[in-house]
Amino acid sequence: MLTHIPVPFKINNICLCPKRERASHGGGWAELDFRGRVLEHLGEYKRTVLGVAESGKWRGKCYSHILPETMMTLNLIEGYRGELWEFLRHRRIKLHGRFHHLNSSQAVCFNFFYPMLAEGVTGLLLDVLQCGSEVFDGGEFEYVSPLDKTNFDFRIRLKSGGRIFIEVKYTEDKFGGAEDDDVYRDRYNGTYKPHLAGKIRDGVDPYQALIAHYQLLRNIAHVDLSRNDRLILLYPKDNLKVVREIDHVMNRIVSPALHDRIKPLTWESVLQDLKREIGRRSDPSDRLPDRFVNHYKEFERKYFSPARSA
Repeated sequence: MLTHIPVPFKINNICLCPKRERASHGGGWAELDFRGRVLEHLGEYKRTVLGVAESGKWRGKCYSHILPETMMTLNLIEGYRGELWEFLRHRRIKLHGRFHHLNSSQAVCFNFFYPMLAEGVTGLLLDVLQCGSEVFDGGEFEYVSPLDKTNFDFRIRLKSGGRIFIEVKYTEDKFGGAEDDDVYRDRYNGTYKPHLAGKIRDGVDPYQALIAHYQLLRNIAHVDLSRNDRLILLYPKDNLKVVREIDHVMNRIVSPALHDRIKPLTWESVLQDLKREIGRRSDPSDRLPDRFVNHYKEFERKYFSPARSA
């Protein structure tokens, strides 16, 4: 049985949230679903690491894993926080409405990719994304596609002319579908149909597949086979709803010929590869800055703490 998220309460109009009681019959973390475990962990992280007792609001309610909006910069990990915030302001990158939520996938994206750009270790970035044979030629947060105004969390340009489109998931339970109506049918016929041609298995209706898995299929439509494009899906291994959706789309909808262009990667495997690559750099001339190494230790502690494992 799933344990409910504790109801927040207020003291002097400041939102606080009680600690969750462990169930008497054992389990603790195991009794919560993935999202519940993450939110509890992040609420504790906000109190003990960020030193913020006040809970932020969403739609008029207080939640322990949400920062007050005036403290949203604390969602950026400390080592690069100041310069990353200035980078986002200078580039006029629009923050999502839920950016002050500690489980914001946009914040996860910024915290993971920015230090790689700041330190110029883009070869390392491509290595951990399993694209080590390519050469980096630029990266953009919140890239807006001219095809359909789709926002990609991060896009990498390659010297070869190819592109890597990156979709980041954290606690979201799905990629998202669309309504089967005239608006989306016109959008399919006018935009997506030619770009999905040859990418869908025989016997599968591309339009119905698009409606059922709109975000995923829309992203796949951007993969230009003639340009050596790739789509990378980053997600937690324990987010089983997202895992199942990716598995269904890859094994039931997308043509096997496209499988080498779509890379589903768990955050845990990427972080493991990153730690391995950092450990290999023992030569002083090749060592990474301490703040870089410490940043990714904190990234893992914040988002993928072993203490959350069921």
